[in-house]
Amino acid sequence: MQALQRFEELVERLMEGSFARLFRSPIQPAEIAKRLEREMEAHPTISVGRTYVPNHYEVSLNPEDFAEFEPFRHSLEHNMAEFISELAAERGYSLVSRPRVTLKENGGTPRRGIDVDARLSDEPALAALPAAGDDTSRVAPREPEIARTHAMPQIPRSRPQPGPAMRPAAAPPAAYLQPLEGDIAGRDFQLNKALLSIGRGLDNDLVIDDPRVSRHHAQITFRHSHYLLRDQRSTNGTFVNGQRVQRAGLKSGDRLGVGHVDLIITHADLS
Repeated sequence: MQALQRFEELVERLMEGSFARLFRSPIQPAEIAKRLEREMEAHPTISVGRTYVPNHYEVSLNPEDFAEFEPFRHSLEHNMAEFISELAAERGYSLVSRPRVTLKENGGTPRRGIDVDARLSDEPALAALPAAGDDTSRVAPREPEIARTHAMPQIPRSRPQPGPAMRPAAAPPAAYLQPLEGDIAGRDFQLNKALLSIGRGLDNDLVIDDPRVSRHHAQITFRHSHYLLRDQRSTNGTFVNGQRVQRAGLKSGDRLGVGHVDLIITHADLS
């Protein structure tokens, strides 16, 4: 069954009886669902092997429209979150955590208007949304958060004074990382910056969706005409050609191991 059809049937059951007498808003729940669908499709995040879509949605309504939804707002939010989950599954998208939909009133939203703010967050929701008919005073247990692995803090250094001996830093050669597993095996990821971060967190340059990969797992930097791999105190380690390393220089053909994913670095100038 399609997600939108299932959502409409759930809302119809929700509005039976006393709710039907209260519901007078000119905005239909299906209209909000379609706006959520549009925002989900408009903000994809491409990762290694997956495409993520927003999991947090904030729906703003005019106070008069919002008042009509207030008697069953929590149940409607729950059903909308389930709609997002089913829709993402139908279309092959991934979610970093259970979706969360919040309805709120906003005097800046015109009557019959629907404003949606969608964002992707890898932080777990503070509480699970109550199911239809549940006591909303009860809060579900907080989801356990996976410990972050942070990069080591850099020690501030004095800024060198400009002089005739100083020269602009050499631009990094356009090397490539080529994953050997997953849906994007064989696809090239270009190293076109002086620092590239690798990890499971969505703030990395190269995101690897693997539970054995730390949120901030490793970095590749370009210094003194060479690429250097640094492990960022990851839980399961970083490997070069099968050897666990804290730091290592890279040359063309080296095999990098991050979690269950192996990548080959290639560039003629790195041999």
